[in-house]
Amino acid sequence: MQPNTIPKDFLTSILEFIYTAANFIGQKIIDSILVIFPNAQSLHQLTEPIGLLAIITIILIIAQIAKKVAWIIVGVGWILIFIRVVILMFS
Repeated sequence: MQPNTIPKDFLTSILEFIYTAANFIGQKIIDSILVIFPNAQSLHQLTEPIGLLAIITIILIIAQIAKKVAWIIVGVGWILIFIRVVILMFS
């Protein structure tokens, strides 16, 4: 038998990274909860769902921040265009 030498495609690598990160984040969240509630040992079965939900939350927070930054940039752009128009009108 030969070992599987087929290289992984990009999507598989990304999904493996997300799963690994979700597992790590979920484990850290559950460990934090177990410090407060030590009798809740059955939480370990929720490691991946909690981690995936945390990753989705992080992505949404980043998207909201990027959206606000984009609006600030657009607003500053309009202000600069207006100033340029006023300068051109009076020169």
